[in-house]
Amino acid sequence: GDKKIKLWDRAGNCIKNLEGHTHSVFTLIELSDGHLASGSLDETIKLWDRAGNCIKNLEGHTGSVYTLIELADGRLASGAGDRTIKRWEFPRLH
Repeated sequence: GDKKIKLWDRAGNCIKNLEGHTHSVFTLIELSDGHLASGSLDETIKLWDRAGNCIKNLEGHTGSVYTLIELADGRLASGAGDRTIKRWEFPRLH
């Protein structure tokens, strides 16, 4: 509910806060290239680099984003409260 994604080390210490969503974050996945993707009540998907910087904002849902999955072909799929599933294409991140 604090709009943040917290990264923790194995000892249980918060080592980084990822901030950028304007409402609660509902889903977070690690992509095969090590980047993170998050979905939120703010109806957006954010892509984060390994340093914790938001590098891409995906917009198109008209409801909260509840689920994310990386497809076998490298695309991202999302499910949202607008009763849609969307497939996203974007350049592979390095």
